[in-house]
Amino acid sequence: MTHGSAVGVKVHLKCLCVVCFALVLAETGASDDSERRRKNANDQAKFNTDDVINSIRGAFDTIFEYIGDQDGCKYTCPGGMQPKERKRHVPSSNGCGSFGLKLDVQHFPVIERCCDEHDVCYDTCNLTKEHCDDRFRDCLNDICKGIKKYVSTDIYDGCKSTADLMYAGTMALGCKPYRDSQKNACYCPGHSEL
Repeated sequence: MTHGSAVGVKVHLKCLCVVCFALVLAETGASDDSERRRKNANDQAKFNTDDVINSIRGAFDTIFEYIGDQDGCKYTCPGGMQPKERKRHVPSSNGCGSFGLKLDVQHFPVIERCCDEHDVCYDTCNLTKEHCDDRFRDCLNDICKGIKKYVSTDIYDGCKSTADLMYAGTMALGCKPYRDSQKNACYCPGHSEL
């Protein structure tokens, strides 16, 4: 082998090494890029999974706000302290409805009285939800019993169905309105009364 051919081989070898090195770098870069894409996809999937889990957890929290938790629906202060009545609070009512919706009770306008009493009960410090809901049910049933002998069976049945539906609504979805009303009507000792 001559000196010229040895130099040529070295040049070819160097070129071959550069090409191989470039291929290795490209493969490593592609591998890194592929790994990066796979990691990003995993992170995205984890992020999406976390979002789904957080959404489900939030939905359950919202459901439990409205229906109550394992202990039912109570308004409590931290540390088990008994809530105290706000001295300047005046219980109020918004009629038959909640969540910004107003029920149409024009066919049985006396039902509005039961709704008002129910709202005032929720909005009176330390009255239990159970007590208020039981009084509401009794008020509605008394109205229907009171009209029974003066109206047709269809109207009486409509009154009973309306009463049952309204009572079921308070039982199923009344926890948040109850707790919100108690929070307005009461304060926790050691916290601001305002």
